[in-house]
Amino acid sequence: MTEHPEGVEELVDALIEGYAPISVILDHMFQAPGHATVDEVREVLGELLRDTFEPLAIRFGSDDLRRTAAVVEATVPLIHENLMLVPHTTRTRQRRGGRTSSRRR
Repeated sequence: MTEHPEGVEELVDALIEGYAPISVILDHMFQAPGHATVDEVREVLGELLRDTFEPLAIRFGSDDLRRTAAVVEATVPLIHENLMLVPHTTRTRQRRGGRTSSRRR
């Protein structure tokens, strides 16, 4: 395993821990009847998260929250520039009883 500077592992774990439930919420919102737009989802989810995160201002203070926001914002271009999604392969295998099987001749 590659050694990373101190704090990187904790940042990755925290982002994944936070992004996973948010991605489920986003998926749910985009599949809701009426097909919400990106702007509508941002507005609704943004307001919900601001209300949810408000106690953090008391616990950590405004300066800490701004620094944290700056770090999270800095991750966005790095993710866009350095991570590539691998396209899904076409289904050449058949699913049987919850298991994937392939036949080779």
